Amino acid sequence: MGTTPEEIQSRGPLQILIVEDTQDAQTLIKVFLRKTPFKLTFADNGEVAIKVFKERSYHLVLMDVTMPVMDGINALREIRKWEEEMKRSLTPIIALTAKSLPEEIDELMKEGFTGYFAKPYEKERLVEVILKHSLPFKE
Repeated sequence: MGTTPEEIQSRGPLQILIVEDTQDAQTLIKVFLRKTPFKLTFADNGEVAIKVFKERSYHLVLMDVTMPVMDGINALREIRKWEEEMKRSLTPIIALTAKSLPEEIDELMKEGFTGYFAKPYEKERLVEVILKHSLPFKE
């Protein structure tokens, strides 16, 4: 498929929350997205993600499903509950997962994830998921 640099730049400085517990994965994502206008915020677990999410608006959340302290499914539930209480529009939340069986993916979608990204991380696929699922940029 392929995404052009122009397509990426045209999206503007999207605010993206990335919830990933491993430093290696965080570093890889930073490297993949360093030449984009995307503004990245990182959280090491679901508990931190909820706190950070409530402090700022995001165009997209990329959430690891399996993490210590609080996993991605429980964090998603808390975020959705908060959005509902605050009467906010639902932010797209993409499950980052090593799971790839159709029934596993169906279960994640039933939980309320907007989409999924099957690991391992690959730059082009990651950018495509971001562009496909992020809310439109507004200044």
